[in-house]
Amino acid sequence: MPSQKLIASFDKGLSMLEMVVGAEQPLRLQDIANAMGMDKSSVLRFMATLHKHDLVERNGRDKTYSVGTKLAMWSRNLKAGNAIVEQVRPHLRRLTQMTRQTSHLASLRDDRVVLVEVMPSESAVSVRQTPGDWDPLYCSGVGKAILAFLPAVEQRRLIDRLDMRALTPTTMTSPEMLVIELRSIVRDRLAFDDCENNPQVSCIAAPILDRSGYPVASLGISLVAALHPGGIRQQKALATAVRQVADEVSREICAA
Repeated sequence: MPSQKLIASFDKGLSMLEMVVGAEQPLRLQDIANAMGMDKSSVLRFMATLHKHDLVERNGRDKTYSVGTKLAMWSRNLKAGNAIVEQVRPHLRRLTQMTRQTSHLASLRDDRVVLVEVMPSESAVSVRQTPGDWDPLYCSGVGKAILAFLPAVEQRRLIDRLDMRALTPTTMTSPEMLVIELRSIVRDRLAFDDCENNPQVSCIAAPILDRSGYPVASLGISLVAALHPGGIRQQKALATAVRQVADEVSREICAA
């Protein structure tokens, strides 16, 4: 593989972060400067940037650096994500068998949702998705299923950050209308994507909730819209199957 040019400053910053993460105890600025062969003032600027993004924590008393809260949060999310995938996979397989549609599991990542597992349908005509695909929160079924059940402060913060652009003719672009729809999602424990993210694809989704009612993930199915001319909200049997499986997973998580 041919060598590629690196961004030298970014490379140095990552090296410092790796040093902090791998250290057995908090590091002084001088420790990092000595290891990097740089002067303290230059290292201080790098560490200030990492601190701004909560990737390192600075102890004001002894002026040492340790792992930041954001890194710890990423680590917890990764572990939780891996655990829930193993737990939900059999349920996704059953949901795909019940509905003959591609099913998927999604988790929240910043202001979007990422598909962490996909169970493809064996139908000749079906939606093709892969783990790692991401969708906007405001116009995807799995995104709205999570957004609706977030605590009010967290939900409002995310909505305020959303760039609600029209991706299709049916995309909702009004935060006020989104809030109204989120209330109905809480009431019904079902979320719909009526060709809002892709004009050829519709989705039905439901939240996966922990004991406190927090949405740790969501699951759903994707349908080729042209095969369901009555509209996604008229697919009562499919919606019931999605909600039933999501509720079963939620009960398992609460009982664990």
